[in-house]
Order: sequence, then C-alpha cells, then structure tokens
Amino acid sequence: MANQRARVHAVPHADLRVASLVPRDTSLPGGALFAVGPFAILLATALLVYTYRDDVPNGAGTIKPFGPLALGVVYVAMMLTMAVTLARRTRQIAVDGMAAAAEQRFRRVNVFLLVLAGYAAAIMLSSVTLESIPSFEGTLSGRLWYGLLPIMLFNFGVAVWMFRVGQGGQRAVAPAARQEVHGDATPDHGLFYFNPRDPAIWVEERVGLGYTLNMGNSRAWLLIGVMLAPALAAHLLF
Repeated sequence: MANQRARVHAVPHADLRVASLVPRDTSLPGGALFAVGPFAILLATALLVYTYRDDVPNGAGTIKPFGPLALGVVYVAMMLTMAVTLARRTRQIAVDGMAAAAEQRFRRVNVFLLVLAGYAAAIMLSSVTLESIPSFEGTLSGRLWYGLLPIMLFNFGVAVWMFRVGQGGQRAVAPAARQEVHGDATPDHGLFYFNPRDPAIWVEERVGLGYTLNMGNSRAWLLIGVMLAPALAAHLLF
C-alpha cells in the first residue's frame, strides 16, 4: 500500500540514456589468490585432522570433524559466488567523473566484505574442528578472537563509513558532481525488484544502502539456490 501511494510522487524515467564506454574494474579486491584464502585455511585444517586421525573421538554424540569443514567449503563458495556476481553483474549507474569513481569504490567495498565473511567462516569452523581433537583442545579457544576481532572491527567501520557516504558513496562527492545511483531498483512486485529486461543480477537499493536481487533474472534464482546451500548442507552433515 505504501509503495502504491509513493509511486505517484516518483520522478519519471528519462527517455535519454547515457552510458560510459570506459571498461570498469570487475576484479575481486586482493585478486584471486586472496579470494581463495578461506579454502586454503579449510584445506590446511583438513590435513591436520587427517594427520591426527587416530586422536579423533568416535561414538554417539560426537561431531565428525570433516562435517564443519564441509559446511565451511559450502559457505565460502556461497560468499565467493555472491562476491563475483556483485563485482561483475551489476550496473554502473554514474557515467563518469568523481561520482562514477565513488560508486565503483562503494561496490568494491561491498564485494570485499563478502570475501572477508568467507575468511571469518573458515577461521571459526576450522577452530571448532580442531577443538574437537584432544591434541588441540583448549589451544585455540582463547586465540580465536585474535583472528575474528580485526574482521569484526573492520565490518563495523565499513558499516559506519557506508552510512556516512550514502548509497554509492555519493555523499563523499561534491554536490555539483553527484549523480543518482539508486538506479531503477523500484519494487515493481511488492518488496522485490522484478525486471526480466534488465540483465543485471544485482541492482542498487532504491531505499537504504547496498544491493538487492533482480528477481526477473533467472540467474538471480540460481544465486538464491546457492544461498540456501549452507542451510541444506548443515541439515545433511549434522
């Protein structure tokens, strides 16, 4: 109801569309090697579990050590899939100048957060796995925060930064150079953006910060299936 009442006050779409011919950076922050770091952490933990396999407790009520690691692989794969699609399957709304640079920086920070979420999951699940082995019991519980705390503080700092610079980082740009970066993410079907003619998987939120899925794109539904994979994996593994 609120959406229908607000639509009458919406600014009409312009008939003239402007596009930039300059290719944008669609790579992952830190590169591919940094992005696969969580998989390296999980693999190293799996090798340790295999090395100390004789010390792994068995019996009812015990968690199989490879269960959390398998869950970690699924979760990290989900976060990296979201990061890659966000980096490559979004639209550049601002055409050029400082506004375009601010929008790209805003998007890359969001992509970086998804990669860091994979690191946090890999560190936490690896610690849980090693703590289940008597040889490592009590050695990591007190040190876990040394790895997670910097990531949590960075996420908090980024959240504050996002609220300060606004959607697409446009508040950090001089008023004369700002461009509208909310795009066309108007909820055409209730709360969701649905536009089959739009090739983008992710579109800019009309209200608030960040991005939302284009439910009219079939690839977005595949991505939703990937997002549900960790929950399914947890149900099967535990």
